[in-house]
Amino acid sequence: GDELRSYDFTVFNRWGEEVFQTGNPDEGWDGTFNGELAPLGTYIYTVKAVGLDGKAYQKNGAVALIR
Repeated sequence: GDELRSYDFTVFNRWGEEVFQTGNPDEGWDGTFNGELAPLGTYIYTVKAVGLDGKAYQKNGAVALIR
């Protein structure tokens, strides 16, 4: 949204390969990689943002991709 100075959302596979990245807070990962369905399993994500107040936020976690 408008309350962020910067935003970075990145998803990595278990080998540390970047499979998705966006600077748009309204955009999420659709479970694809290079235009194809990504393998099921666990992926690591990082969210880095800087608010209008100049505070930096970072969140890391894991997400399981299932269909």
